[in-house]
Amino acid sequence: MKHLMVWPKWLPAQYNGCNDPCDMIDGPCACGATHRAEELSFAGLTGPEIFDITLKLEEKIQRVQKLVGTQTDCQCQGEPDCKWCQIRKILES
Repeated sequence: MKHLMVWPKWLPAQYNGCNDPCDMIDGPCACGATHRAEELSFAGLTGPEIFDITLKLEEKIQRVQKLVGTQTDCQCQGEPDCKWCQIRKILES
C-alpha cells in the first residue's frame, strides 16, 4: 500500500498480542507491529479491498455531511422516524 491507513470503524477490532486493539491496517500500529494491508483479510476481503471500501465510505459520508450540514432545521419536532435526525445520529457516532 502507498498510504498509511487507520483501522476503519466498520471493521471489527483485532488484537495482536496485546490489550490494545490494532489502530492501523497499513503502517505502524499501537500493538507495536508495522502492518501491511496485504497481510489482512476479513470476510473474504483483502486489505487493499478494505482500503478501497473505506475510502468510498468516507467519501459518501463527507457528501452526506455536507448535505445534512445545509439543513439547519428539519422541523421534525423530535419525531422518531425523521430521516435527517437519523442521518445526523449516524454521522455523530
